[in-house]
Amino acid sequence: MIELADAMLKEPFGPLGDVRYRGCLAQIRTSGELMLERVGELLDLATVEAGALRLDPRRIALNDVVAGCVARLQSEAARGRIVVRTSFSTDLDDLEADERSVSRAACLVIEHAIRRSVAGGQVIVSTGSTESAAIALRVRDTGAGATVPAAGSAGAVEDGLALPRALVEANGGRLKLSARPEDGTLVEIIMPTRRAANG
Repeated sequence: MIELADAMLKEPFGPLGDVRYRGCLAQIRTSGELMLERVGELLDLATVEAGALRLDPRRIALNDVVAGCVARLQSEAARGRIVVRTSFSTDLDDLEADERSVSRAACLVIEHAIRRSVAGGQVIVSTGSTESAAIALRVRDTGAGATVPAAGSAGAVEDGLALPRALVEANGGRLKLSARPEDGTLVEIIMPTRRAANG
């Protein structure tokens, strides 16, 4: 479906005619890409829940992981005219975790925040220390939580957090969600530090 839509948009056999056809094909392509992405996430979630995810715990710096995610997602935010702001704590302890899965979880949370936001909105990505020798990634947006009732917002957001939640929990962390009409949506990934993990 995606390849067919792409081929038709290139008009190899001549003009499509009415410009609205191009809009329809673009929507078909986008829907196909989202469906493919969703299927991939469900397969990955099944792998984690089955205990088949291979973890390679090592010393990692959360700020570096999150900065990499923000850099990869800046172009998507720019296309949607979403401003991504960052505020990284400079005195965080390192994590003892699997870098690939933690990075995937962080990127998914930030990506979903961007997609929930409307043009002119903001996504604020920050890191900091918490209680009990833990550190947190906090992602706040002005999207769904600010425009629909709280219960509906939390439910819709939760649907997109199943995989990142599973990845975080596989690394000994936890994921928290709060969504309120007046405040937008806040997702927190809380991870034990390397020092705490090693006792």
